[in-house]
Amino acid sequence: MAVWKQCEFMSSDWFTYLNVMSDLIITFISLFKELEAKEKAIEEERQALRRQIIEEERQRLLKRHATKLLGYLPKGLLREDDLKHFDEDFRKNFEKRPADLSSEDGWEDDQ
Repeated sequence: MAVWKQCEFMSSDWFTYLNVMSDLIITFISLFKELEAKEKAIEEERQALRRQIIEEERQRLLKRHATKLLGYLPKGLLREDDLKHFDEDFRKNFEKRPADLSSEDGWEDDQ
């Protein structure tokens, strides 16, 4: 009988151990998923900031150089909302003006 009682005691400890470990694993998994979600949110925020910086620089370059390059800009480079940053004259000439590859006008630096 003593051996049976000892096995019963060990069995109870083993189940307690398994329950504790199961709880720890569940906690670890939930913390890991939380951390992954936070990292994903941080990465998305970084990407949004990067896209914003790129768009601001794109707008700055377009405002500075687009009038000189009118006729040389490939289709699709300027979006409809980009055109609102330019004057009416530029908007009218944007689609009409063909590129003159032999012309040197508009290539000097403004700095």
